[in-house]
Amino acid sequence: MKPFKLSSFILFGLVSLFSCRKDEAAKKITTYNKSESVSSLNFPLIVASSDKSTNIINAINGNVINYYSFLGDLNGNQSQSPLFTDTLIINFFGNSVFAMRIKDSTIKWKTILNAGFSGNGYQYTSYSCINNKLVMFYSELNLFRHQYGVYGLNLSNGKIEWVNKDFIGSVSIPAYANNTLVINGYEFISLLGYMYAIDATTGKTKWKIIDSSRVAPACIDGNKFYYAARTDNLNGSLDTLFSRNVADGSLNWKRTIPSIYVNHSTPLVSGNYLYINLGNELLCADKNTGATIWEFKMSEPNYTFSAPYFYDDKVFINEIYSATSYLISINAINGKKIWARKLPTTTFTDGPVVMNNTVYLRDGSNIDAFDPVSGALIFKTPTKYYQTANPAYSPTFVDANGNMVYSTESGMH
Repeated sequence: MKPFKLSSFILFGLVSLFSCRKDEAAKKITTYNKSESVSSLNFPLIVASSDKSTNIINAINGNVINYYSFLGDLNGNQSQSPLFTDTLIINFFGNSVFAMRIKDSTIKWKTILNAGFSGNGYQYTSYSCINNKLVMFYSELNLFRHQYGVYGLNLSNGKIEWVNKDFIGSVSIPAYANNTLVINGYEFISLLGYMYAIDATTGKTKWKIIDSSRVAPACIDGNKFYYAARTDNLNGSLDTLFSRNVADGSLNWKRTIPSIYVNHSTPLVSGNYLYINLGNELLCADKNTGATIWEFKMSEPNYTFSAPYFYDDKVFINEIYSATSYLISINAINGKKIWARKLPTTTFTDGPVVMNNTVYLRDGSNIDAFDPVSGALIFKTPTKYYQTANPAYSPTFVDANGNMVYSTESGMH
């Protein structure tokens, strides 16, 4: 997927600038320090947030550059991963969204999403996206009081420019390209999954599709998008992989896929190949036809649905069981395993993503970095006050050009 520059659109990207280093010399467990000035941050870096706190981590050596605490300042808990620009960190706490200046950690603006809500209640906010004008995300507090919607906030001042409330239900991860948001969700009234598109300028719905029982997050590639859905409530093994047009949602192709789970990962497209984590296997298909190219079978049913990540003719994926979990490198052309690295955490693990010629993932309360060729550990950084029980606290990775690379439970690239 092509990255969007900070000067235009910031969403999903990766850049590799540095060569491999000696593994043994680079291995270490990082401790907290403030040896680098936040006002002169150098990319690449990692922004990891949790309950009312934010850690900024040097992605080269794993050092914690700075740690911000907001205890007692804002109501509610951290809702999702932070967003990052060259001057701001945008965080979501309870019913508030606020932009913090990087240079001095002061708050530039703060927006209350639902007036009258206060205290330590829970405001659900989905993973978001950002362009050079807007911060866009789904948030809900009370569906029956109409305290929900897809929001578009002005990036410069936090003003709510538009709210889309066309669906009553749970919205997941938006995909964004060409001024269009493509969003999946689950409608509470009809009990159906849906996919719909919103014009990012006006906030108006462009088209909608409601024909499945569950819909996983989409991946946009050019003028097409791809996603998986459960299309038969009575047959737990019958799911469908779709290719549709961004402009109007019209169908290009669809095919059945095997799956033992209700959910699937976000697909990943690289060249003419489409990769998707089905829980019991990693499927590689032709993006133009949907035909199977190869399948990598999991040893056991996979507990996680993190999306695969493509880099240097390799696909990286997490394989998580009840007792053990692994980071696996797979040949992207033939589907053969290259190496597997055992991870200490078995449940709250996100990723992987690749930048700076390094594979990163969240391993419980740690940020881990691995060599992409050998799988050797480069560093493991504990993040202060990191709440491991919430997959929404996935870190945000910022590459050497200032492009954000996301890692989430369902996968967003």
